[in-house]
Amino acid sequence: MRDNRASEWRLVDDERRDIVAFFRSLTPADWETLSLCSGWRIKDVAAHLLIDEPVQAGMLQRVLPMLVRGDFSVERANARWVEQNRQRTSESITKCFLEDNQKRVGILGHVLGPGVALRALVIHHQDMRRPLHRSRDIPPERLLATLNALITWKGSISVGSRDRARELRFRALDVEWSHGDGPDVCGPGEAIIMGLAGRPAALGDLRGAGKAILQSRLP
Repeated sequence: MRDNRASEWRLVDDERRDIVAFFRSLTPADWETLSLCSGWRIKDVAAHLLIDEPVQAGMLQRVLPMLVRGDFSVERANARWVEQNRQRTSESITKCFLEDNQKRVGILGHVLGPGVALRALVIHHQDMRRPLHRSRDIPPERLLATLNALITWKGSISVGSRDRARELRFRALDVEWSHGDGPDVCGPGEAIIMGLAGRPAALGDLRGAGKAILQSRLP
């Protein structure tokens, strides 16, 4: 079991390294481009990743007051964090992301596990890449781990993926993965991930009799 967890955390580390490489490739204009997250620039999503990571002892002092002021709404806490960091430089965000990576596993990481951490990273990585038309080949191991995380109750927290998947059959065309019973929704694993995460931009890459049902469940 411990070996499996270590292997799963390795996937998180690999995704973080890919995100850092992506950050380093961005131009100033890229950082200001709107992401798939409503109202958030790519820079805002990047700053959000600094709060979405496993909670360290020092970070707990930053997160809890925001949760209290937002009546323990994760969405309000996220919005407050992003607003507080809107003027942060891209260099500062990248540097802090690297520093957090070195401390990676904290209280929240141990509670929710690597699958939840990975699905957050993969989804937000694509939230930043898709508007820039910067496609990538997500390694199959990470695709499978993220798809599997999204259909668990922990992986669905704050995403709503289990409700979107209800009574539909999802089938990835680029990896050996399927889930559920009902009308089909087929496509690349990345598009299924983004569809389950509530991103309408992924619909163009999906097909099947269940696509219209999935679309009706998106924000």
